[in-house]
Amino acid sequence: MGVGLLISTVVLMTFEPQITEMELSNGIPVISRKLDTGQVEGVSLFIDGGSRLLTEDTQGIEAFAIECALMGGGRFSGPALRQLTDTTLAEIAGQYNYDFSRIHLRCLDEDLPLLMDALSDCLLDPELDPASVERVRQSMLADLAEQQSDPDQAIWYVCNRGFMIGHPYSLKPDGVPETVAALTADDADRHLQRRLVSGNLLITHAGSTPDSVLLPLLEAAFGGLPTGGETLADVPPFPLEEDTLVAESREVETAYAVVKFAAPPAGHRDRAAFMAGMSAISDLLWDVLRTENNLTYGTYAGSTSYRRNWGYMYVSSPQPQRACSLMADVYRNAFLEGLDADLVRGSAETMRTGRGARMASRDYQCYLLGVGAISGEGWKSSYFMVDSLAALDSDEVREALSRWAGPCSWGVIASDEQLENLKGPWPIR
Repeated sequence: MGVGLLISTVVLMTFEPQITEMELSNGIPVISRKLDTGQVEGVSLFIDGGSRLLTEDTQGIEAFAIECALMGGGRFSGPALRQLTDTTLAEIAGQYNYDFSRIHLRCLDEDLPLLMDALSDCLLDPELDPASVERVRQSMLADLAEQQSDPDQAIWYVCNRGFMIGHPYSLKPDGVPETVAALTADDADRHLQRRLVSGNLLITHAGSTPDSVLLPLLEAAFGGLPTGGETLADVPPFPLEEDTLVAESREVETAYAVVKFAAPPAGHRDRAAFMAGMSAISDLLWDVLRTENNLTYGTYAGSTSYRRNWGYMYVSSPQPQRACSLMADVYRNAFLEGLDADLVRGSAETMRTGRGARMASRDYQCYLLGVGAISGEGWKSSYFMVDSLAALDSDEVREALSRWAGPCSWGVIASDEQLENLKGPWPIR
């Protein structure tokens, strides 16, 4: 290739669009999606691990460390970095979830060399200015306070108190107030040194920059990182063995309710059918709870895309007992009586259309390639999953919903008066 790097390249000609798999000299894998349209480049650095590497006392440490690093580096100090991103209109943002952390860079192709240099400088030689570190802490604490005070956000974590007991995903990547308040700049520095090693990392790219240009940039930025990595245990199944209900009293006019239950994990043959089924159920919830019974202004259903997944249904209603009971009925009837074939086809097409629209984003392209690889499902399965939805029929969807109709965990936030009439949990099987 003429750049003197230890890089192996495989171009997958059997798939469209063209996607290339490569490797930096220290072993960091790279997956690149070639796009001929536009001048925007996207590069994501994934750090594998997520909640599995947290403890009760270290919740939020990775989010804190990365956000502190992204405030400035040794050569690109905070003011210099902000001036650079303002001038180039570039965006650098972090994302933190149960399976991984991701740092995404979006910029114009002509600015990619300079922005990659700045990103590398921040992560490998963070400035950790005391004022900037404290600003990150206060921002995280403000987000956590809002999450707790807003019942529409808090309900998901109320549900987790029954669904995720003892599971690695019960540990919050964005932290809890007690842990975030105690984190220091030294904690951030030590964590970055521990995690930024080749065996923990994956890079994805979406844009028009050719490999002959992209690879030297990535090598200069991250090829010097040490080899090695942490051994990660498999994510275990969720421990729920019976239906549960966790209720929390608040002075609210409308109650909030969420139910979660185990769904097909990454790579499972039921994934596509279950996703289509939950999309169809989302439509049915609106028909039953809103149109027919006038119980809600907001209800929907879906499923997650982690190593271990769950299905969920949500409702906000002043009549939680009736609304939750009807939600359970909708799911149960979907596999007992089956789903209308037109509804299944329509839901699958809606998912395909939504995925296609999001493909215009370099951010989403990078995310999709990375989440498939990180989850263990493989980027190919993740990237092309929606295409398989076109072949689904209603019987496959009904069978998938039936197989995953196991124990469920309900979370409800409601007033004392509303809780007096609550008689859950409501089984979905």
